Amino acid sequence: MTGFGAVALSAAALFFASCSNLEIGADAATWGDSERSEEVEERLANGPGARILVIGDSVMWWNEESGRSVAQELAKALSRPVINLSVPGARISHPDDNLAAEGLDIRAQYVPRNWNWVVVEGGANDLGDECGCAQCETTLNEMITVDASAGEWVDLVDRIRTDGANIVVAGYYSLPSQDSEEVLAQCEGVIGELNARLERLAAKHRTVHFVSMSDAIDPASLEDYDPDLIHPSPRGSRAIGGKIGAAIAADGP
Repeated sequence: MTGFGAVALSAAALFFASCSNLEIGADAATWGDSERSEEVEERLANGPGARILVIGDSVMWWNEESGRSVAQELAKALSRPVINLSVPGARISHPDDNLAAEGLDIRAQYVPRNWNWVVVEGGANDLGDECGCAQCETTLNEMITVDASAGEWVDLVDRIRTDGANIVVAGYYSLPSQDSEEVLAQCEGVIGELNARLERLAAKHRTVHFVSMSDAIDPASLEDYDPDLIHPSPRGSRAIGGKIGAAIAADGP
């Protein structure tokens, strides 16, 4: 896979099933700035009437080649066009400027436009790559402080709000247990803390809505997961897209 199809990241309230052996961004995008820019421009040009943007990591992108990604299922749920600029392997903030420009920094995925809604998801790769589920307070605080008053997530949300769009902040789901109880609890704990901080952020603003993907994906139901047991299956993408769509429809337009 190339371009938006580059492989893989972890994704869920436990998005790295094994913090010790899953290197989340290892196979992330390798295309150049011009290729990225051309693909973004093409997507925007193909959706001139679209007023919904999705940005994030591979959770939002997975199943795109079969037309069944979260973003595509969101479009079906709402019967409205959706632009998906998410990139597998993306972080909220990427330390490599060149890779950031290619979309591996979620903040760089955002394109100002007359959006009604922007769906934002991310942060698991930051935690996986920078601290591997353990001693992640510094990384968490850089993304979003405990009281949700500062951080990269906060700055991104403020930027989008200033442009006049409503925002859906999507919190990660849990994965089926594949590791020791200790590793499982450790990873769930750090992603759970990220989700809690994002929920606090959303609660501060009338136009920001927190949607927990855990309400759509059941770790007891393997049919909701891709065979890798990390990403959503088409059924999982449909459930997540439907959940986000319901939140948008309830608040419209």
